[in-house]
Amino acid sequence: MIKRAARLATGLLPEFARARLARYRFGYTGGGAEIPLTREGRADGAFRVTLGGGAALVLTPDLEPDFKDHFVDAGEARDEMAGFLEVSRRSAPDAVLLDVGSNKGLFSLVHLLTGPRHRAVLVEPSPPLCDDARTLLTLNGVVDRAQIVAAGASATSGSRAIVIDGLGFARSASGDAAAIDVPFLTIDELCATHCVVPAIVKIDVEGAEADVLRGAAATLRAHRPILCLELHLDFLERLGESAAAMLAGLSDIGYRFETPSGRPLAAWRVGRSLKAMMRIVAR
Repeated sequence: MIKRAARLATGLLPEFARARLARYRFGYTGGGAEIPLTREGRADGAFRVTLGGGAALVLTPDLEPDFKDHFVDAGEARDEMAGFLEVSRRSAPDAVLLDVGSNKGLFSLVHLLTGPRHRAVLVEPSPPLCDDARTLLTLNGVVDRAQIVAAGASATSGSRAIVIDGLGFARSASGDAAAIDVPFLTIDELCATHCVVPAIVKIDVEGAEADVLRGAAATLRAHRPILCLELHLDFLERLGESAAAMLAGLSDIGYRFETPSGRPLAAWRVGRSLKAMMRIVAR
């Protein structure tokens, strides 16, 4: 109800105020953690990014927007990456990252490069993005410590029809001639089948977060991995999902929440937030 009223009020605002509000809702406000790094170009068009602490990433030109978003530009995406770096660096020497909605594999690459024995399992329903992730991990010499699962994650297993948009993202399809069938599985099933014991679970699934977590109940209870969640609150609302109920379920099994920078975060604040997107860490 609060969000609906806010959206109605937004339409009455002048253009500059609507633009400012949109930057706030999508996390593009100023501030944010600084990530020490140096950047060097390469003759092949790729570029090398060396992070404070020694990890060095080789990124291809198509990853320039992702690099700027997560490492350079002000905003909550940079906070998210800084928080993830801290979680990864503090994890066990053989820590496994379960990267759900792995996209091109940037977070998995960071995890693999912060520890020589770190491993990652990437779960991504888009075949082109799986190919991009494999190329990126191979370029950086870490593909042997990664497993790429070309599938979606959900509360139930089964085949689903998707379409791939112009950016390579997988979208639900209904009667689309370009649709392809891809497998969807639960995190519990994946972990049991592949003998995965995740230390960190990163979830970025464009509004399907609650559905994915329902399929992870046994894994979360058994192993209590740290959760790095990107919550798409507007999408959750459209799907009839309650962010507050989702976090209450995690609270019931002992999770507590914080911002990526480590500040405690009450679950009710997430449920009442006017933001379209929030990044949180659950421990």
